[in-house]
Amino acid sequence: MHLLAKKRNTKQELEAVRNEIRRYFTIGSTPTEIKQHLNMADRTFAWHCHEIYEQDKITLQAERNDLIATEILLTKDRLLRTIRQCELIANDANTAVRDKLEAEALKKETSIDLIRLLRDAPTQLLRKHGLDGTNVKTYVSGQLPKSDSSN
Repeated sequence: MHLLAKKRNTKQELEAVRNEIRRYFTIGSTPTEIKQHLNMADRTFAWHCHEIYEQDKITLQAERNDLIATEILLTKDRLLRTIRQCELIANDANTAVRDKLEAEALKKETSIDLIRLLRDAPTQLLRKHGLDGTNVKTYVSGQLPKSDSSN
């Protein structure tokens, strides 16, 4: 008795099928129409949809993490710029004493905001972008790193 072996698809072939399913969904096809176009069984279609969902979930999570990390770093840079500007105002001999005191108060509040940001930001995202406990101590200490830009 001769049994036909079921052909196994390669990863590229499976990905091509999933991309075709995605394409049909984006043009508004219903699942029934997609299965008919691709001559696909219900269970096979459901399996591909599950795999598509899992792939998309991973991709979207990575994009979300990158977006959050970017926002954290942008916020950190803005806070550091504010602290530097406050230091310039406070150390300027031509600045009125009242303005110097206000600059020092703003510097203190901004430093606290910076500490909270770095403390509360997702740890893995900070590590991904080169911030660890040592760097955090540098940023929140009196020795602020020099800015590369003059913004």
